[in-house]
Amino acid sequence: MPRIERPEKAAPHRELILEWVDRCRGNLVRVHEELLAQGVTISYPALTAFCRRHAIGHVPPAPVGQYDFAPAQEMQHDTSPHRAPIAGVEQRVETASLVLCYSRMLFFQAYPVFTRFYCKVFLTDALEYLAGAAGTCMIDNTHVVVASGTGARMVPAPEMAAFAERFGFVFRAHEKGDANRATRKKHLHASPRELFAAEQPHLRRLPLFIPEVYALHHRLVDVEGYVNVHGHRYSVPYALIGRQLEVRETKDRLDLYQGPRVVASHAKVLGRTVTRVTVPEHRPPRGTRPSTQPSPEDHALAHADPPVPTYAAALKQRSAGRGTLALRRLLALYREYPRAAFLQAVTLAAHYGLFDLDRLERLTLRVIAKDYFLLSDQDEEPQS
Repeated sequence: MPRIERPEKAAPHRELILEWVDRCRGNLVRVHEELLAQGVTISYPALTAFCRRHAIGHVPPAPVGQYDFAPAQEMQHDTSPHRAPIAGVEQRVETASLVLCYSRMLFFQAYPVFTRFYCKVFLTDALEYLAGAAGTCMIDNTHVVVASGTGARMVPAPEMAAFAERFGFVFRAHEKGDANRATRKKHLHASPRELFAAEQPHLRRLPLFIPEVYALHHRLVDVEGYVNVHGHRYSVPYALIGRQLEVRETKDRLDLYQGPRVVASHAKVLGRTVTRVTVPEHRPPRGTRPSTQPSPEDHALAHADPPVPTYAAALKQRSAGRGTLALRRLLALYREYPRAAFLQAVTLAAHYGLFDLDRLERLTLRVIAKDYFLLSDQDEEPQS
């Protein structure tokens, strides 16, 4: 049968379509509306099909190339969000994957969120699982790794560059719009396990010591004896109320430090429901109130020069709770300023009933100014 050649309905209006595509910035819905307003009877599907066949308003997609990788040449790191039912509640989770581009050996994990800390945790677990690293880690321009730029102009964050250097690889980012470089291919004629067995001897060896990944936080112990990390509250010994502690967050634990000493350690809560974690040993004994236990500030101020002990006792009675913060600042003023000037200022403040520490500090500075910045009668201003 002879082939039937049917004329295109939009062909006589080609020049008008080109004009309106340019004026409407490629919005074919607006182009169709303008054509109808000018009496051109053509359906919207016919218009889009005509523009698609003649490459009007868009560039046809270019064919995707093929990547061939040598063993241990490259690995690819990707992340993607998912919705998953956890404990009967649908929650958002972030999945991260690392795949060796030669063998297609895959490692993946799920996290509640994916930050730079979790990225280092994931990559450490993945490289330990694979027992080595490829020379290049290809990423999708994620802000977790990237400090600036995209594609070939990508600059990794300094801490991520140092992390990669520890394991002997470098981060690279693919150009925007590039296809997946590590898709599965049927022509491999082998399973990922078999190819991984051939690739593993070529991987870069892991360092002899791999330090545990942790994130640092600084928290002030609240009046109930807890610190807040990511919305969850963890108990500490009640004697540390009002103190600032250093929190080291690892993959599955929280260690709380006061200086070099570990004062508490908790299993990390990973759920999104706000949780309070309490260790019974961190609470005061039954029948004992925390306020009856003298704090280090109380002990130091009680042995200070008079009239500081009397002033500190009166200040504590006028402060909220145990008065820990007020006593701590009073002790800092006692240690930082000249002793004679500070004692004179405290004497005046106690005489007039001034227990505002800001006013006490200004009064101390005024006494210091009189003692240390006196001008004699012989001092004259320099002649200009």
